[in-house]
Amino acid sequence: MIKKFLLISAFIIFAVSCSGKNDTKEVVTNPSEISNFLKKYDGRYYHEHEFTNGSYTHVVFRVENGNMYIGEDKEPMTNLSLSENSLLIDINGNTQLSNTYNQIYSIIQVNLFDDHIKFSGKNIFDKEDFNIPDEDYIVIKQIKDLGIYAGNYYIPTLDDKGNVKTKNYTILIDKEGNIYGYKGMTNVGMTFTLKGNVLQSEHNDNNNDKVIMSYELEKDRIVYQINFIYGKEYSYELMKSDLFTPYLGTYSAGDIILEVEENNASINTATEGNYHSCIMNGNELTISEISFLNDIDPISVKDHKITFSDDKTKATYTQPDGNTVELIKQ
Repeated sequence: MIKKFLLISAFIIFAVSCSGKNDTKEVVTNPSEISNFLKKYDGRYYHEHEFTNGSYTHVVFRVENGNMYIGEDKEPMTNLSLSENSLLIDINGNTQLSNTYNQIYSIIQVNLFDDHIKFSGKNIFDKEDFNIPDEDYIVIKQIKDLGIYAGNYYIPTLDDKGNVKTKNYTILIDKEGNIYGYKGMTNVGMTFTLKGNVLQSEHNDNNNDKVIMSYELEKDRIVYQINFIYGKEYSYELMKSDLFTPYLGTYSAGDIILEVEENNASINTATEGNYHSCIMNGNELTISEISFLNDIDPISVKDHKITFSDDKTKATYTQPDGNTVELIKQ
């Protein structure tokens, strides 16, 4: 439960986006091509959270053998597409994500680099025929070329059966290219420009910091994202650590047992804490026990450090109190 909380918190708190070109890019959906692309980026990608008494990590993505995984899941994600070095993850097409994230984002965009990952969230606005819902919507801009995209665009709220319960209207466009929005949009000085099929809005927030948002217009929907917020380009970066695969197996000494699997590692002396995180750097594995107050606020961390021998037959285990034990691979 705490694992899901951590991941969902990351996506909510860091509602991010990486700005990009507006040119049309080729989108690859062939699983074999995507797998070949991913093979260049093997690693466990994590975020480090700092708090009053220290810091702790959680793994957001793992890339291994041409597959991509969420956190420590054993099953890889499907329904992926690729545009240059950006991997697009369809939330509703992935059972690992749908229950957790479909109320936050429709698409997660992951940009992969040699030593880190940046990811962003996008939302899908569904479309229906143009109609002004009420008097709170007024014309805030006219761009005649927008007329071909006329319609009401909204984010649906679904009920337990997957049916649309409510429609949260975000932007309206009529056949003359008039853009309708809430009356409050004019109060923040929101302006719009059109580049190709991408509509971009800009305004200043309450702190007079610039906010830029983009709306990629398609035949029956809009793909929306934030490009610039809090006065700067806003991106969420994950650090890269190594895979567990070279050290798979069971290591033990007496009643101390270390288990290393592809997706996770655990040691039976880690008996406290609400959440355990595992990070591998070279031949050094750190298993951290994080204790939370009310399952929300971290209050303490205990680190279990394991250093594997070059031949991978032994491991030196440094306990949280500093004592060391030599573990032998079984």
